[in-house]
Amino acid sequence: MTRQDIIATAEAFKANGFITILDQQRVDYEILDMDNISDPNDGFVNITVDGLKLGEALLFVDGVFSGL
Repeated sequence: MTRQDIIATAEAFKANGFITILDQQRVDYEILDMDNISDPNDGFVNITVDGLKLGEALLFVDGVFSGL
């Protein structure tokens, strides 16, 4: 996925859906921080994804993409 594709997908899905898409497309990612490990749509989730610029991470708050 390109950086633009990653951001567009993050905007289109809630955090758990975004993670599912990454898994389905076999895109490498790392969850840097997650408030509720059993529900990515509850609290903060900070994810870095292969294809983003070095040091960039996606922030989701209560499942909604909030920015880089």
